[in-house]
Amino acid sequence: MSKRLYTYAGFTAQDLKNRASIPSQGDITVGSNYIDCSSVDIPSEIRDVIGEGSNDLGTIYCSAKVNKWSGFGPREWYVSGASILNRVISNPYDMANFCGYNHNAIAPYASPVFNTSQVIGTNLNITPELHLGEINWQILSLTDITGVVAKVYHDEVLIAQQSAAFDDPTRFDKNAFYFDMSFANTYTDLTVKYQFVRMTESGFAAMYQIPNIVDTPVNIERTDGGTTSYPPIISDIQLGLDIYNEYPNAYLVYGNAGTSTVTGTTFNFSIKGIDTDSDGLGDITGITFPVYVSKNGAAKVYAGDIRPARANTVGFSSTITGNFVQHDTLLITIGD
Repeated sequence: MSKRLYTYAGFTAQDLKNRASIPSQGDITVGSNYIDCSSVDIPSEIRDVIGEGSNDLGTIYCSAKVNKWSGFGPREWYVSGASILNRVISNPYDMANFCGYNHNAIAPYASPVFNTSQVIGTNLNITPELHLGEINWQILSLTDITGVVAKVYHDEVLIAQQSAAFDDPTRFDKNAFYFDMSFANTYTDLTVKYQFVRMTESGFAAMYQIPNIVDTPVNIERTDGGTTSYPPIISDIQLGLDIYNEYPNAYLVYGNAGTSTVTGTTFNFSIKGIDTDSDGLGDITGITFPVYVSKNGAAKVYAGDIRPARANTVGFSSTITGNFVQHDTLLITIGD
């Protein structure tokens, strides 16, 4: 006699077999969406897997050494009021309930939350991850628990939340949920709380604490030491078309030679000339050209005039004011 166990939560039949501690791998047959397990007829086989010191089936069945986080086994999860609890499956004790049992199953856990994109300035983006192990949580009660929610708090005040249904393929992968959340970057300490929910047309309801999941702090990584502005990247310094046509190769600048600093919301930068003919002087010293700056591809803004000075000395300095965040880029154009 055998026991058939069906796939769930994105796990394949091969996954179920590979995870199983009972019965032996040779006694498990893989089907398209199921595994067939030979019945477990020897209590000592179970005893040795869980490390119990008795051959008595009742003792083994109720042993605290049984891993309650296994997707299959002699224990079950159930909803009672506002709680999710665990219990031994009712008598009579049946060794067949150990079919597919994984003694090494891990409990649900939440990954540490990082501000992975490290966008500091306008928005803060975080990517919470919730891993639910291998329990088939959907069988608890399809009317009560059909998804999860991640809720972000600051000083116990809710500032953002996002829910996902169990059958949402864009956020669900083998009992793991991935959230992408964005909000104003005005916080230094945040906490993410996860809950089981019943999904509804208007959102979600019936929230339950997920077993083994505790509130997760957010580690906000500020690569600039905590300031709210970043020096933009100077993506290019180019000559205007008229200058290039009239003075080809006469005046060059380093592609990223400008020195830059940020003070508050002001970006300070400078441009240095290059001595192309090795005479110790900047190549064009008697002509003044306008300088324009564009930010992130926006329209060019007139920033002032440049009159190239001696080689490798500052030929032009200016400031641009704005809320600069990481990955902002500037294009500096000389002339035109």
